[in-house]
Amino acid sequence: MKKIVLLIIIFLAFIINIQAQFEYKPDTTNLHCISQFEKAKEDFSNKTFVLKFQKSYDYTKTHKKIIENYGIQIEASRIYINNCYDYKIIELLNEKHGFNFIEHTKNEAKELDKNSSESNLAVSNTKEKDSISDPIGYIKKESIGGKLDYGKILIGYGAHNAQYKAYLYSIWIWTSHVKELGITRRKKIIKLWEEIHERKMTTDEKNVIKYGIKIKK
Repeated sequence: MKKIVLLIIIFLAFIINIQAQFEYKPDTTNLHCISQFEKAKEDFSNKTFVLKFQKSYDYTKTHKKIIENYGIQIEASRIYINNCYDYKIIELLNEKHGFNFIEHTKNEAKELDKNSSESNLAVSNTKEKDSISDPIGYIKKESIGGKLDYGKILIGYGAHNAQYKAYLYSIWIWTSHVKELGITRRKKIIKLWEEIHERKMTTDEKNVIKYGIKIKK
């Protein structure tokens, strides 16, 4: 029995590996596939679909979060078989946003993780060496065009609504690093942000600092 289960797992892994190497092309003449296309269109229109795709080795929590910021439910799995429904959902997303949705959001996640890692390293190193004698000055210097400028990853984003939600996410990341530098009081963080950007924060922006990244869809 164990051998049979093992063989099935190996077979599935082989199939998944093969399908990952080739671009999936659905049979548009197949009646079942056509019905799945129509179902996908209906669910997409009603915003009741779940985005499903094969989880790659570089899939991260950041990638998942960025997709969720578009108001999309997501299921990424190592064991995944291509099908007409999911193919159509991804195609509709690509058409709506004007780019390869999964690849684009994955690249955005990589850039965000890269910037976050660099900033974490910088904060960690400077804490160890106790070299930041003026955290406020450091934050002001690095928040626009520097190591703490997470808004810059939004260049090239598609739909305005998704871009806005990702922008709020960048404020949340910025806030976490400001706290690591010892600025923990919410009012002080808000005041600091307003001084840097020379304007008052909106209610949405303040809520990110006060309550985290619980953004309404």
